Amino acid sequence: MRQFIGTEDLGNPKLTGHSVIFISFAMSLLILIADYFAGFFIQFPITYLIPVSFLSWYKNRRWGLALAIIMPLSHSSSILYFGQSPGTGK
Repeated sequence: MRQFIGTEDLGNPKLTGHSVIFISFAMSLLILIADYFAGFFIQFPITYLIPVSFLSWYKNRRWGLALAIIMPLSHSSSILYFGQSPGTGK
């Protein structure tokens, strides 16, 4: 088989169960932080589907459902704990 320059075999890194969970929760945390700093007037709840979909696809539906429950609860609790978002200017 003909090999092109720069296409040597670099291995096939596969996503393990633990790495999928870590990546999904890291994405969730980044989205929650961005949502908090964006404020109340700028909302992007559709981005919550990205880590939930990723986790459901690569792990299973139960993990995706758990993350789908955890994300809105953590967003609501951060609003209750920290008060108004800094993005509102008040």
